[in-house]
Amino acid sequence: MTIDRYHAIVHPLSSMNWRNRKISTITCIFVWAVAFFISVPFALYHKTVTDEEDHTYCQEAWPDETLGKVILITVTGTNYVLPLTIIVICYYQILRNLWKGYRRKTGRSINSAVTSETQTRRKKRMTRMVAIIILLFATFWFPIHVINIYTKLYPEFPKTEPMFIIKVLAHTLSYANSCVNPFIYAFLNDRFKKSFVKTFPSLSYWFPCMRNIIEELEHTRITNMVDQAIQAGADDNDNDHVEENCNHIQLQKLQETSLL
Repeated sequence: MTIDRYHAIVHPLSSMNWRNRKISTITCIFVWAVAFFISVPFALYHKTVTDEEDHTYCQEAWPDETLGKVILITVTGTNYVLPLTIIVICYYQILRNLWKGYRRKTGRSINSAVTSETQTRRKKRMTRMVAIIILLFATFWFPIHVINIYTKLYPEFPKTEPMFIIKVLAHTLSYANSCVNPFIYAFLNDRFKKSFVKTFPSLSYWFPCMRNIIEELEHTRITNMVDQAIQAGADDNDNDHVEENCNHIQLQKLQETSLL
């Protein structure tokens, strides 16, 4: 998704030749196939064991300890290091392209000061959203990979119940990354927030991030009311002028008829 977003923003014209449903389908199938084959070894080399306290749990059973370490490093590289690197590079290029285009427009002095301020605010909002996305991905996935590497490379790692709970929480945190992304995209998007305020006006006041949108919509509503009032007054004046002109023309015709 990050690579697709990069091409859509940085190369919008050239990417139209291959950004279609067919390529999207092939890409999704490829990604799911890679994820499946990476997961196969974990399904094959796991077994249930029972400890001294009669607790049954699932445990890795690699035929070779080196194979287990290689698989773990491969998973960490493909699931964390490589995606994080791609996300950082692509979003850096996206922000660089956006700010470069903004400086070019500002240098031409085509837009007014108000428009320039609005564009600057949008660029800053985009930069903040990108920073949040990268930070959340790096933070949410970091604990589980650290725990997995540490338990595999250091056999003296304590396998106690508190550490087991910490590992479960780390797993949960990594899965939560996919849950928070839609909220980030939504609540940092003005169009979504405006639709949310219009649909749930009473509920919107409970969200601090909606206050600016509420004030903006209220300002827009008042401005439209003033414009409509001014336009209505202008229409009335135009009608009065038309009526006066018609009366004047009729009076001239009567005078001409009287002279004849």
